[in-house]
Amino acid sequence: MNIFLICVCVAAGLAISLVLIFACLPKKMKTGIKVFSGIIAVFVCVILSGVFGFCLSLKSNTSAVINQSFDMVCTQVSDIYPGVIDEQFSIDELVVILEKVNISAQIDAATDGLGSTEKFIVNRLIYSFFPVVYSVDAVSGTLQGLITDEMRASGTASLAQLFDVIEMKITDTVQKTVSVILIVVAILFVIFVIAFIVVARVSVPAEGRQSKAITFGDGVEQ
Repeated sequence: MNIFLICVCVAAGLAISLVLIFACLPKKMKTGIKVFSGIIAVFVCVILSGVFGFCLSLKSNTSAVINQSFDMVCTQVSDIYPGVIDEQFSIDELVVILEKVNISAQIDAATDGLGSTEKFIVNRLIYSFFPVVYSVDAVSGTLQGLITDEMRASGTASLAQLFDVIEMKITDTVQKTVSVILIVVAILFVIFVIAFIVVARVSVPAEGRQSKAITFGDGVEQ
């Protein structure tokens, strides 16, 4: 996780919130309301910018993290069963091989070096595409959905080919999902800024209305 990028985004959100507070809130606004509005501005801007930074970090690191995880899985499996990664098997044979090498344990071991958030996300994504922790029937059915036309034509596939397909699908899903979240967060941020400015502008005449009102009887000599 790119902590520096997240911190930069949070700092930018804080700066924007301070600009909104000092530039938009009217000076005549009651202190209590002004403080409350300022807290809301800081809270919303920091949270949204933090989420934006987190998603940017996740998107930029996704391919490297997932690739690293699968490389470690392949290495660990090859250490236990030399040559098994690149060997061609039928689908039924692949299910048996996956049971023998305990691929679920290899995935857990491969992601141990990741941060807790990255580990959780990568593991959940791998298992969503490739439920190796479930029954043999589930694995067999999942493999059918991962087989490419080339594999289907040859009637065989290797673990390396299978992992490449899973890695591609996971990376593509993460990139698309994170892109949608980034767009939504950016839209929410713009909406909040506009709403804050509008509310601040509307409050100006409301504050000055009482002082400018005509009080009957003023200036009348007794």
